[in-house]
This record gives sequence, structure tokens and C-alpha cells, in this order.
Amino acid sequence: MNPLVSAASVIAAGLAVGLASIGPGVGQGTAAGQAVRRYHETT
Repeated sequence: MNPLVSAASVIAAGLAVGLASIGPGVGQGTAAGQAVRRYHETT
């Protein structure tokens, strides 16, 4: 296999995993923020 293709595949896989981990983190942060806001409103 061409070394350039191998290197590009590894870099692309790393970027895919990194970008895929951002979505759940943002979702959990949003949910936690809303929970804290609702708790603060009720107390």
C-alpha cells in the first residue's frame, strides 16, 4: 500500500473519532446545564 494513503487513512480515522466525541459531550453539557437551571429556579 502507498505510504501516503496509509498516513492519510490514520489521520482521517483520528479526526473522525475526535469529531465524533464532540457531539455527545455537547449534548451532556446542555442537559446538565438545563438541569442546574431548573433546580435553581425551583429553590
